Amino acid sequence: MSTGRSPGAEEQGPGTLEFAARRDRLDNDHLRLLLGFVLRPDSNCLDVGAHEGLWLSEFVRLAPRGKHMAYEPLPHLAGQLRQRFPSIAVRQKALSNSPGESDFVFVPEMPGYSGLRERHYPGVVTKQRIRVLTERLDDAWPRRRRLAVMIVDVEGAERLVFEGAIGTLRRSRPTIVFEHGIGGADRYDTKPRDIHDLLVRNVGLRIFDLDGGGPFSVQAFEDEYASGRHWNFVAHE
Repeated sequence: MSTGRSPGAEEQGPGTLEFAARRDRLDNDHLRLLLGFVLRPDSNCLDVGAHEGLWLSEFVRLAPRGKHMAYEPLPHLAGQLRQRFPSIAVRQKALSNSPGESDFVFVPEMPGYSGLRERHYPGVVTKQRIRVLTERLDDAWPRRRRLAVMIVDVEGAERLVFEGAIGTLRRSRPTIVFEHGIGGADRYDTKPRDIHDLLVRNVGLRIFDLDGGGPFSVQAFEDEYASGRHWNFVAHE
């Protein structure tokens, strides 16, 4: 998961690059543990914003009989993923709430910060606009295939992903690990309440942080978002 925080007044507190890097390392460790606990050998998994395939390796290792899917809009990364993971369906598209085409901001120095819109970047970067295909998960994920785990790291566009996946999420009620933080989500006019409504009220999941804190009410989720202490969360039953 990317480190999208900007430096603040405290040298190593929330809002600093040091804190962000440490928090992301810890969250990745916790996510690896979570996958080990929840995945069966035949579980089906989805990685939205697969980047270099860190979590695809875990899918293959922990659920070798599962049918997995990955979304990566950047052509060179999608090509590399297809070569490394021939058993995984890699789609060179961006998940959204409608099918079609969209501008996509490619950041060559930090590809993990690329997304459908510009966001906050931790330094001076080059921004290249390309065109990508978009689709809804509800149009792509087979209706009869249960989704066990969904990882979403899309630099602020998570609301669009969930809006286009409501049918699939209601049918499967998967464990969803997602990034939702200041500097990304606000560029899409997305508030914590929007995500809480989609996942809790509409799908019936509960939201926690990756330290196990929660489940979060709307107000607690808004407070956690504003604090900058966590930006990676997990939603499950």
